[in-house]
Order: sequence, then C-alpha cells, then structure tokens
Amino acid sequence: MACTSVTAAEPITLALGKSRVIQLPSPAIRLIGGGRPSSSVASTGAPQQGGAGGQARTATAGAAGGGTDGVAETEITLLSPNELLVLGRRPGSANVIVQDREGRCVVRDIVITADPTTLQTKLRELMPRETGVRVAAAESAIVLAGDVSDTATLDQLMQVATAYGDGKKVVNLMRVSAPQQVMLEVKIAEVSKALLDRFGLDFSRSVISGGRTNFISGILGGNGLVTGHFGPNLPSAPGLLGEVATGVAAGQGAASTIWSGLPQAGNTRGATLFGLDLENRDGIVRVLAEPNIMAISGQAASFLSGGKIFIPVAQTSQLGGTTITLEEKEFGVGLKFTPTVLDGRINLKVVSEVSELSQTGTPFTTVGGVTAVLPSLSTRRVDTTVQLADGQSFAVAGLIRNNVTQALNKFPGLGEAPVIGALFRSTEFQNDLTELMFVITPRLVKPLEGRVALPTDNHVVPTRADVIMKGAGEGSMPPPAAVPEQPRAQRTAPSVRPEGAAPLTPAPAIPAPVAPPTPLTPRPSSSLQQNDTVTTAAVVGARSLHAQPLAPLGPMAFDETPHFE
Repeated sequence: MACTSVTAAEPITLALGKSRVIQLPSPAIRLIGGGRPSSSVASTGAPQQGGAGGQARTATAGAAGGGTDGVAETEITLLSPNELLVLGRRPGSANVIVQDREGRCVVRDIVITADPTTLQTKLRELMPRETGVRVAAAESAIVLAGDVSDTATLDQLMQVATAYGDGKKVVNLMRVSAPQQVMLEVKIAEVSKALLDRFGLDFSRSVISGGRTNFISGILGGNGLVTGHFGPNLPSAPGLLGEVATGVAAGQGAASTIWSGLPQAGNTRGATLFGLDLENRDGIVRVLAEPNIMAISGQAASFLSGGKIFIPVAQTSQLGGTTITLEEKEFGVGLKFTPTVLDGRINLKVVSEVSELSQTGTPFTTVGGVTAVLPSLSTRRVDTTVQLADGQSFAVAGLIRNNVTQALNKFPGLGEAPVIGALFRSTEFQNDLTELMFVITPRLVKPLEGRVALPTDNHVVPTRADVIMKGAGEGSMPPPAAVPEQPRAQRTAPSVRPEGAAPLTPAPAIPAPVAPPTPLTPRPSSSLQQNDTVTTAAVVGARSLHAQPLAPLGPMAFDETPHFE
C-alpha cells in the first residue's frame, strides 16, 4: 500500500541498551525500518494481530554493510496498534516509517548513543571531589568535559572511562584547572680534609766580594733556587747560633730568615748557612647547602648560589682578524631540573653541580706581551634521570676524591747516605680527601591558601628609648596579660551617647569631693585677672591627674612669670 502522505515526527534518542515506548496517534498497520545512510532496508515486518495482547512480531533494522558506517541497530516491537517498543542495540542512527489504515506515513528518526549516566554516577562515586567533570555521548564515543584538579586525576578518569566504554572511543575535552607543581628539596653535603707534613733542611752560601755580598740558596731543593746579593757589606756578627741575618733577594724566589751555622769573628767574608723548614697542617672544611626550588610539571627550573666570572676568549673574525670576547662562567652550588608528573609518579631529570674557583690557573701571554693567569674552575656535577613517588628521596653518593702528593728533594749522593743523609734531603707529604653527597626529594605541592606566617611576624621594631637607653636592636613583645582587651563600648565617642545614659564603665565609682582650685595670685605689677583661668588634665596610662589651674591668658611681660601657690 502506497503512502498517501508523509510527515516527519520528533526524533527518538535512546541510550545504548535502553528501551522506550512510543505512543502512535493512529493505529499502525505497517512498519518499515532502515538506516538513513543506506537506501536499502535490512528487514521489514508487517504487524500481525495476535491474541488478547495485540502484540506484533519483532522487526529489526540494521546496516547492510556492517557496523562501522554509523547505522544503528534497533529492535522495534508493536505492543499494540497504538504503541511501539524501541530497543537500542548498537550506537548509530536509523529511522522507522509507520503507516496507518488511512495510508498516512510518519517517519521517525532513531538515534542510539552510548549511555553516559552510568559512567557519570560511577565517576562521582569514585572521585567525589571532582565535581566539575561532565560525561556526554556522541553516537559510539564517550566525551569527557569539564575541569579536573591535576594531571594524575585526569589520567585516572581516562582509565575508568576506557574500561567502562568496553572498547569505545573516549574523547578527552577536560582541562587541568591548576597545573601540578613540584618542589625539589636538595641537600648537598661535602666534607674536605687536608693533611700537610713537611720536613726539610736547606743550605745556603754567601760570599762577600768588595762592597756586596753574593749568595745562593735552595741548593738542596727544599726551597726554590734563589740567587742575588746584599749591599754594601754584612755587619759584624758574633757568629752565635741563632743570630739572624735578613735581606731582600735580587734574584727569583722569596727571601727567608736564615741562621748562621758557623762561628765567625770580625767582618764576615764567607758564611755557610742552613734553614730548617718544618710544617704540619691539618684542616677540615664542611659545606652543607639546602636549596629548594619549585616548577610546573613539564617546565625546567634552575637555581644558583655562587657567582660569575668572565674569561677572555680569542675569536677570529670574518676578515681574518682576532678579537677577544668575554665568556661568562658560573660557579657555586647550582641546580637544574625538569619534572614530569604522570599517574602520581614524578619523572625527574636533575643536573646538580658544585664548582669553585681553583687556586691554580692557566698562564697565557696577551697580545701586548703581558703574562696573565686565567682562572680555572673545579667542578663536580651529577646529571641523572629518575622516577620517584611524592616524598621519596634518592641519594647520589660515592663522589670521593683522594689526592696524595709526596715529594722528596735531596742532594745527589749525600741525600742517600745513611744517618747523615737526612741533613741533605727534604720531604713533603700532602693528602687531600673530599667526599660529596647529594640527597634529592621531590614533593607535589599546591598553592597556599590564606595568609602565610613570615619570619618577620615576631620581630618588634625597638623604640628610640630602647635603642638609646638599653642599646636594644629588637623590641620585646608585651605579655598577653599586660595588654588587657578594652571593652568595645568604651570606644564610643561621648557625643554619641544619649543624654541621661549610664556611664560605660564596669562599676561606676562615686568621685571623692575635690576642693575648688586655688586661684592664682599674680604679682602686683601684673595686669592678669583672677577669673581668667584655664584648667588642664594629663592622662598617664589608665590614671588621670587632678586638674591643675594654669596661668591666666592675659598680657604679661617676659620677666613677669605667674607665681603658683
């Protein structure tokens, strides 16, 4: 039977696996179902009136080309001539055509989507704090929208939605309201020990020739070789052991104090001198630095506690000339890290460095022929990538440096002789031991809410009296009992209080009778009047002094001072 007219009814939207009863305006005699993208009809069914229930057989509409072209699979049952039961079996869209006895055809679109209600309820049950998450459906896909607190929660939501969807596509439209921040607590501990033991004997020879004294020192290697002269003559010396002769060397090296080893009489023409070099030094250095730094997940951060130096570097220009530029070098305690937070775990890339200026440098000659020394840096660095949970720590230890230096200077032949060979040689032993350790702890942090206590909150600025009289650099806070809280009613101005109201005091006291003030008696030469008086009151703490009469405000000379009785 052909359709006499065709009209479109309101679309029907169903969740997957849900059913719905649709009321028809007139009894139906024919059902035609099919997918909108395809012109073919998968199956049709003509209703057959049953028994008392008036049910018709089931009609199923689906896609001829499979389940991937967006065509829904529905099950339609004619419960009665005026009622249809529609059940969604596969997400997508389809339509059904209902024809009545008059030949009029009504087309209804049916859209089957994934059910977001169950997932929304489950997310609220598992994560009650995430109230901004919304779940929607777009045919076979699940759409998550809204705001979440951090990236770890976002990853958990995606896992739950993927497991609930049973292979369905999950579209993530959520955004992190506050990016996760990571604070890194770093402890750098270093202990350096140095031991120096030096023992040596140095012989020197001085010869007087004319008005000058020639000498040579350090011939046994205890000190550097020094040559030069004194002038004009050495003074007469009694030649006793321990007599000191000092001077400035004209050659290389530093002049030292030497003792005469041979008795001499009269003017010294030649002398053999020896120096005793003894030193025992034991030192220890302890360094502890605890820098803290914070960064957003995925962003790099750096910290430096030290300084910068500039090193000249020669560069060749395009014209073939040479120019000197300054290259910046940093030294001190430095830290660079990049955190990445995922699923509550912190993937951390850390570069920690401890550097210092070395006592020895690199000599070089400038363009003008001037010899200079370039500073050098002693650096210890750790570059690693680890994965930790919130609050866990990892340590980088074993950075031990043990330098042992031993030097032996002796006179050839004589320094190897037994017993007396110790007089012809010098020894030096130096041991430097350094141990460095890094302890790094990452923590997931959030911005603070409200006011934060500061170190300056308990600092009281001293008054001028405290500084001048007591020499105090900081004032003292009064005890709580010394500052009683004033009743709020006492702050009301007297003019606001209505007339006749009781005074705002805890217990009104009856004032004692006060004698009238004694009038002033001016000098006879004064023109002041007795009635022209002014009364003042002074308040100290919580006590008030009795009113005292002041001098009348009349004309008076500078030498006419009122007299108080």
